[in-house]
Amino acid sequence: MSRTPEFFIVDDEAVESSVFEQYSIKSESIEESQQIKDPFNDFYGNKGLIQPKLDPYKLAKLSKINTYHRASCRIKSNDIGGLGYNIKPVTDNPNEKNKILLQEFFEGSDEILEDILRKNRRDIEELGYCVLEVIRTGYAAKGIPKKIAHIPAKTVRIHQDENKYCQIRGTKERWFKRIGYEKDIDKENGEEHPLGYLSTDKRATEIILSVKYSTDDEYYGEPDSVSAHNAILGDKTRAEYNISFFENYGVPTYSVSVLGDFDPGEKDPKTGKTQIQKNIENKFKSFKKNPHSVMITTIPSRKGAKNVEIRFEKLSVETKEASFRMYRVDNRDEVLTSHGVDPNRAGVITTGALGGNVAGETKKNYKESVVIPQQRTLAALINKYIVRHEWGFKIFDYNFELKTLDTDDLTQKIDNDCKLMDHAALTPNEVRRRNGLEPVTDNPLMDMYYLNNIPLEEDRDVDPVIVNLENLRDNIIQEVENNAKTSTKSDWSFRSVYNGFKKFKPSKKV
Repeated sequence: MSRTPEFFIVDDEAVESSVFEQYSIKSESIEESQQIKDPFNDFYGNKGLIQPKLDPYKLAKLSKINTYHRASCRIKSNDIGGLGYNIKPVTDNPNEKNKILLQEFFEGSDEILEDILRKNRRDIEELGYCVLEVIRTGYAAKGIPKKIAHIPAKTVRIHQDENKYCQIRGTKERWFKRIGYEKDIDKENGEEHPLGYLSTDKRATEIILSVKYSTDDEYYGEPDSVSAHNAILGDKTRAEYNISFFENYGVPTYSVSVLGDFDPGEKDPKTGKTQIQKNIENKFKSFKKNPHSVMITTIPSRKGAKNVEIRFEKLSVETKEASFRMYRVDNRDEVLTSHGVDPNRAGVITTGALGGNVAGETKKNYKESVVIPQQRTLAALINKYIVRHEWGFKIFDYNFELKTLDTDDLTQKIDNDCKLMDHAALTPNEVRRRNGLEPVTDNPLMDMYYLNNIPLEEDRDVDPVIVNLENLRDNIIQEVENNAKTSTKSDWSFRSVYNGFKKFKPSKKV
């Protein structure tokens, strides 16, 4: 005769079947959530702050649970904001003093500029938005910018009028204003006053806000990874399952059914378990400590009872290693694709259809489609609000530019330049400039075009006979040099011929 399983063995513990029935019916009867609450909850309604559609504090935790999401955010933030910058002239006669002024500003912050921009980009990759604080000289209302600083974006919320922002860290509250907003904002309570009304110790500093636009949240945007959140969480579940499986030495969950006329015994008032439950539970604990050993258990039966039977049934199927590997690869690829990151930069080696490496092409696509557009956006904000703004430096002959990722194969680039020079497309000095070298100014030959190693000069009458003689001379010298290595010191006639050819120069035909 069959009967309902008395209990299940889960992580060495005997759990009565009635417990599973209780939770299957009342799975949503959780009394109170234990998650971390948004510290701005009381401010959204009371102080007019706009609530993000995606909780920034939860988004920030995703990089802790997925290797490839974290690597992608780190790689992109470094490639976009952490490779350095240039102050480049945009007019024919720029004022050198303006360049010095900008350099002093960008080097005068409390942190290295690359670190500030790297943190700024890390926020926008993880959260979808980021902020830069601009501090003016003497905290003046229209003073020249003194320095910039990074503010963790997850601690900042936008006010509904979009002209001011509130930051909460712990129990402290601080207000900032949108850069260029023509009013003073009290940094303690966010109240607005006429520009220049507040004293410098009460005046809020300014913020440059940058957002990855989203049709779902136009205020805070969305990170690139939002479409891969299911893959991130799915991979977390996969990892937790594997850890649990191997902690149990690969022993799956079992149901234990005791059939027949047996004596369950009295329940222990402290544990609520019968002696049978305790015995089987102990056997499973022993089996876990000593895998591959034999498990023997007995069941007490009533007097005269027969046919008492114990059945152990697996409740989980065997782990499919290949399926888990494929699932992880799928999750990894989805995360990397959502970020648009070159897989090779994240430590993933990809091959082409014929087995060749496609690293060069993917790196170039990543640079042109992900890195450069975001660098242009960031540089445009800095140029608009700091370099050119009427409250900024009002400099128009120089641009702030971010150094970009170098994806060129140096050997291939030099080979291409040499071919262009040999076909009269580039001069030697143009090749030098393309490769970051200073031009040679004291030799006019460096500014000439060459076709098959022959300079193209308008006043030169190129005689094909002379060209052929020069080529013949070069070939003979090469042959003599090759044979000279095996000649003896006494072979004076051989060396005299060699030296004569080295001095020989065909004359122009008159």
